[in-house]
Amino acid sequence: MEFGAEPAEKWLYMRWRLGRDLNGAAALHFTSGVERDLTGPLGLRPRGIVEPNGLIWRSSRQLPSRGTFRGQYAQIGERPMVLFLSRLHYKKGLDLLIPAFAKTAATRCW
Repeated sequence: MEFGAEPAEKWLYMRWRLGRDLNGAAALHFTSGVERDLTGPLGLRPRGIVEPNGLIWRSSRQLPSRGTFRGQYAQIGERPMVLFLSRLHYKKGLDLLIPAFAKTAATRCW
């Protein structure tokens, strides 16, 4: 969240509206120290808690056998699947992914 590179409207919104809401929070959740540090210039009052998102590998050792998901959702058949596991944000590139799928779908028979 580099506000120096953001449009003026976003900076103003942060200062006049969102900043007030964030300053009223008991704490702010960040998924990394870098993310927390990027908000430093905003001068927000609540303490920052760094708690990464992610998998707990111990619980992932017993994975279902191959084909379990397709077995539960037979309507998918053998068609390809893509999992987009992220928040919706412009920096994630979903705006590039959707047109790429559309272009692929137009030239490929699923």
